[in-house]
Amino acid sequence: MVQSGFPSALYSAVSDEDLIGLIDSIIEAGDHGYFSRDLGLTGVIEQLSSAGKIGREQSSLYNSFAAASKAAGLNSPESPNLNLEALEFAPVWRNGTERQLFASVCKASRCSMPDANFNVCESDNYLAIKYRFATDYDKTNEEIKSCQITLPQFLALRRYGMIDASCSMTMHLDGITEIKTALSSSCMQRFQKFHLLANPSDNDIVRYFWFVSDPINGAVMDLEDYRKNALAISRHSPELAEEILKLKLN
Repeated sequence: MVQSGFPSALYSAVSDEDLIGLIDSIIEAGDHGYFSRDLGLTGVIEQLSSAGKIGREQSSLYNSFAAASKAAGLNSPESPNLNLEALEFAPVWRNGTERQLFASVCKASRCSMPDANFNVCESDNYLAIKYRFATDYDKTNEEIKSCQITLPQFLALRRYGMIDASCSMTMHLDGITEIKTALSSSCMQRFQKFHLLANPSDNDIVRYFWFVSDPINGAVMDLEDYRKNALAISRHSPELAEEILKLKLN
């Protein structure tokens, strides 16, 4: 079940320490897609907190990240509560509405603001970077792309919602030799060219199925890529590949 994107299914099946370690690693990787459909995760976080396995600060971190992962859009009914804690990790890379909303909440909450000498490449204050990203998107996006991005910085940009993180970290970086190059490679592009991935995991395959199950995503995919992707998946799961082909061809 964990390989299908539902870590809450491991509750009681593994030790609390192992489950907490898994959740920590997912958040560290900025892997929003992992939590996106786990409807039981909030309940598990509450139980871990009630049992004293995690503190208030850790519980808040988990809930903030989980809420951001589930949000289809900040202006949708699925949006988390509109406060800075809930929006800390929320996506702002997709559209101006998300960026404007984050900027207004951040400013109202008096979050850390970048000053005149603020350097995006050298700062580890990702809320300040996110505020700059939200209020001056084009300039900040170009500045980020000019940085000598390290893996921890790349993962932080995923974690704080400044780049697409609907796919796993390993899928995002598959075949990419320079971390910087990954900034221009969205998860959508990786899903569309799934057959080019060298080492997709079971989790990546399940998430590809989720991706093409969305009628909008399926409709815009090139038919030849769609067939090649299904062929690649058939080497791991012939049954799932058959279901994927039915989605497009029926």
